[in-house]
Amino acid sequence: MQISPILLVEDRPDDVFLLHSLLERWGATSSLHVVQDGERAIEYLSGTGVYADRELHPFPKLVLLDLHLPRVSGQEVLAWIRGRYHPTQLPVVTLSGSNYYLKIVELFNLGADHYVVKSASPDRLHTALAGFNSSAHQTANGPSV
Repeated sequence: MQISPILLVEDRPDDVFLLHSLLERWGATSSLHVVQDGERAIEYLSGTGVYADRELHPFPKLVLLDLHLPRVSGQEVLAWIRGRYHPTQLPVVTLSGSNYYLKIVELFNLGADHYVVKSASPDRLHTALAGFNSSAHQTANGPSV
């Protein structure tokens, strides 16, 4: 599986380590970028501030988005993303510690492509990631809107 670059939005170091290890095992860490909160995720995706240099901070082909983030929640980040990018331009896999049905339905209604419970089998994340093709419709500067 070669999806690159990937933006991981996760505030817990243990989860960053676990996800990085899984992605590495699947050969998908060639260009993994990590931000720790929703505000930074929006800055990264916008290419503003410290993320303005797209050589250092390329626009991702996939976002792995934790829902429970400081500053701006994952749900707010997802709404921001879907207000700007179609799922074919920027797929989003939401990550959570919960499998609460109504929350899952709400996230799909907001435009999440997949919902993965962090404590579930790593195979579920792998299956979700395997569905994404590295030939997404975007350029080095991000998709055109």
